[in-house]
Amino acid sequence: MRAIFKLGIIISAGLLTTPSQADCTNNCINVGSFNIKMFGNGNFPAKSDKSIEELVERIDSKANLDVVALQEVNINSSDWRDRLLPALQDKGYELTGTGTYGGESSTRQQFVVLMHRKHKINAIDPATEVSQSNSYSGNGMCNYTGIRSPLTAYYGARSGSFDFRVYAVHLKSKLPVGGAPESCDDEIRRHQLNLIGTAIKERRKSSDERDFLVLGDFNASYGDPELQPLKDAGLNSLHTGTCNKNTLQGCSHVNRNRRYRDLIDFIYASGDVSEYIPHSAQVMQISDVRRYNREQSDHVPIWASFDIGEKDDD
Repeated sequence: MRAIFKLGIIISAGLLTTPSQADCTNNCINVGSFNIKMFGNGNFPAKSDKSIEELVERIDSKANLDVVALQEVNINSSDWRDRLLPALQDKGYELTGTGTYGGESSTRQQFVVLMHRKHKINAIDPATEVSQSNSYSGNGMCNYTGIRSPLTAYYGARSGSFDFRVYAVHLKSKLPVGGAPESCDDEIRRHQLNLIGTAIKERRKSSDERDFLVLGDFNASYGDPELQPLKDAGLNSLHTGTCNKNTLQGCSHVNRNRRYRDLIDFIYASGDVSEYIPHSAQVMQISDVRRYNREQSDHVPIWASFDIGEKDDD
């Protein structure tokens, strides 16, 4: 009953009255996601030393993330290997794992990456890819070969008893598939989440795991029908607010063009996750969107806080 009660509050309250990340110290952890826009793929956007420092600051101190899913990382680039990864490791982060397929463009690879703070989080199981094809063949001309590999890992808080499985995703973009019907992109995203939902249901049957989080860049708005497979698997979004396209309040996609601003990055949690701290789901606010797009990304970090001081419900 406790878990259902907490999720009910989240659904009705959305992103109101969220606590500061500073409140999350010894007795809680922050789990989040950040699409860092074509990182390591040339100047998309340019990554100066200052830009790298600001990215690390957003992950480490501003969002205070203990587990983070990154999207659009070219893991084969020197910018990642020699600059951002070591900078995060210097802050105490450990690489949990990376995907092996970053999309259909060989010059603009976009991998999903999972990292965790090693002094607070233990990676119980190493990160593995969720079993699914990188191509999709559907209705009409809905054929696509650029599905980015999602990751899953099983974590445990070093202090306390909270253990949980994370699925990190970067779903099909909203760019249309050439020659396909308009519904093709929605169809592909629904297909991707069907496979995640099936994987969760199978783990429930084959293990004692009960706490599941699905997070990342969904490229879909809150309430869009292609997100239904996660609800069918017993998960609900912790981020349920609306995006104010004028002020950027509640927007995770913060393109300088107001038309494209939206809340499309989410954390979904299973109903068993009683450790979720009500109203803690957050979207980072920025001020200068043009500078941010030029030097950082067109997404901002999102996160939620979880109590690790109480007895685990598994």
